[in-house]
Amino acid sequence: MKVKLLPYNKHFVTKDPSTPLPEEVMEDDKHLKFPKDKDKDKDKDKDKDKDGEGEGLIDAQDLSVSRSSVPVSALVYNEIPPGIFHIHAPEIWTAGYQGAGVIVCIIDTGCDVYHPDLQSQIVGGWNYITNEGGPNDVSDLNGHGTHVAGTIAANLNGAGVAGAAPQAKLLIIKALNKNGYGDAADVINAINSAVGFQGPNGERVRVINLSLGISADYPPLHNAIINASGSGVLVVCAAGNGGDGVAASSEFAYPAAYTESLSVGAYDFNTGGVAPFSNSNNEVDLIAPGVTILSCFPGFNFAYMTGTSMASPHVSGAAALLFQRHLALNGTAPTVSQLKYELRNRTVSIGYPPSQQGVGDLNLIVDNPSV
Repeated sequence: MKVKLLPYNKHFVTKDPSTPLPEEVMEDDKHLKFPKDKDKDKDKDKDKDKDGEGEGLIDAQDLSVSRSSVPVSALVYNEIPPGIFHIHAPEIWTAGYQGAGVIVCIIDTGCDVYHPDLQSQIVGGWNYITNEGGPNDVSDLNGHGTHVAGTIAANLNGAGVAGAAPQAKLLIIKALNKNGYGDAADVINAINSAVGFQGPNGERVRVINLSLGISADYPPLHNAIINASGSGVLVVCAAGNGGDGVAASSEFAYPAAYTESLSVGAYDFNTGGVAPFSNSNNEVDLIAPGVTILSCFPGFNFAYMTGTSMASPHVSGAAALLFQRHLALNGTAPTVSQLKYELRNRTVSIGYPPSQQGVGDLNLIVDNPSV
């Protein structure tokens, strides 16, 4: 069975993350529709011919900012992107929690492991794309995975950008190729490998970020998500970019639509609401910034990208912060159910139906009484 989502990979690349986003890019992002990309369909067909079997193909879901009054130096303050301020991660940092001791696995297009904001964050990785380097080559020939990694855990080094959990560590598994496509079997193997991973000191993966998806239920993928959740690993997924802006209509992408995962829709800075492309359905858990998101990009670069793919890593980074906090305060690691509850509880309703916003917009310093 051939399965896919329609990707939208929009980015403005710069060497200097302080470069203002061009006005025309900001204007375009106000009206994103995520149209069918015929060129990428052609690329995918080429990949199908090259790799043999076309079944189970998965692609990447390319898919007013409040800057908190946090006592950080001006240098550090300037490297924190708007999305990280929006979820109020810096307030959690100043309470002593930056994700230390937590490993987040990113299953994506790889990562620029030499990027100055990421090179100290990576604890391991491997590559399932056989025609893009050896088994340990996680080079990102697309940019999507590097961008996701930066939002989760770019370090606080006084330059570049900072991620939501700047002391968390990253396990990078490359299961999508340079065009953003991969085989479902590779993604399943990647999930199972992440669950079984142990670091040099016995550390385990606690969170998996899946900014990817397919348009139909695929039972083997569902089983892998069930196994991860049952093994104590929270799986955070991009909700998908097939939305039409209508709450009453449902658009599903998997694995986000599986109950065992945490489904993240996209908040739009331009409108202060849910991004119109963000999938709506009864499995959406919450929303996070997903429009014109600044993060790392290969080649020591930085980029603005848009999609629920960009919203999901905000939540994965937040999960690392809350995992560390729960462990410190309770002496035991949180269960997946507890971590889901803590994330959903730290949200603010922005007035949209649950099918679009879930329980609300991620805000780490509040308690949501409706959860």
